[in-house]
Amino acid sequence: MTIAARYPILGGPGTVMQVDETALHTKKFEKGCKDTEVQWVFGGIVSGTREAFAVLVEDRKTATLMKIMKEKVHPDTIIHSDCFASYTQLNSHFAGHMTVNHTTNFVNPINGVHTNSIESFWSRLKRPFKLSHGIPNNECEMVIAEVIVREREGDQFMKKIFQEIKNYRC
Repeated sequence: MTIAARYPILGGPGTVMQVDETALHTKKFEKGCKDTEVQWVFGGIVSGTREAFAVLVEDRKTATLMKIMKEKVHPDTIIHSDCFASYTQLNSHFAGHMTVNHTTNFVNPINGVHTNSIESFWSRLKRPFKLSHGIPNNECEMVIAEVIVREREGDQFMKKIFQEIKNYRC
């Protein structure tokens, strides 16, 4: 089990989490950057923190995303998202759900809801993929897990890695 997989459930009473999905372009058949395929990632970040999750998904259907949300996010969390159709049931499973319509605004002018934090997180998550001109599909989960740990641990990243090595049992 990876370090990222052992992090506790995110959010809780009074906590806001921004959720979104993004496309990664991964190498196809270990070839160059022109031979890429799209791999979808769903994730969230607690507003005002670096506590995040990201999961590779087969599809972006409501059932798929809700299953992940129930595993990763505390039910008392308030969810902020865009108006993607798969998010319509979030209000019935979490403390609240507020949206921003990206076809008209980046910030909801009525209530100030935005998804800027998760969009910024996607930029940090995609950086290793861009630097290597794509990553083979079989390595995507490992790279995403590393980004999550780097995000959560910040300056303590290497300390956390050495601690894991020290405590590793064969």
